[in-house]
Amino acid sequence: MANRVNSSPVLASAALLVFATLPAAAPLRAAGVGSDDSDAIISFKKQIQPIFDANCVACHQTGSAQEGLVLEEGKAYANLIRKPSHQANMALISPGSPRESYLLHKAGGSQVSVHGRGERMPLGGKLDPQELELLRAWVAAGAENN
Repeated sequence: MANRVNSSPVLASAALLVFATLPAAAPLRAAGVGSDDSDAIISFKKQIQPIFDANCVACHQTGSAQEGLVLEEGKAYANLIRKPSHQANMALISPGSPRESYLLHKAGGSQVSVHGRGERMPLGGKLDPQELELLRAWVAAGAENN
């Protein structure tokens, strides 16, 4: 009996520590980032394009695209992958290399550190940290068109 009473605060503390860390990671795991499931693949169509639709297409659409970059559904992927940036000496998306992908620098606000210019995107705001991490993970995983 004495051992059970003495160990219960330790067990309770350990359980609390484990559960306290779950909520912060849960949204990314639901999106396929940081999951232990090796089959979790980030989908461009289902997860990445909606980020562009919600945050970028208002300024980056056919006929009025800033810097000529159209990010509409059906055009975004081809306009990003290995395409040169007009603002820095790097590709907009370099599959497998988030550090060499200018779009991530623009969305993260670090464009000046890679000799880019202009404002952080989207103008007047910023991506949700989970959206930015999802983009980064997609690029790191090879930026598949799936």
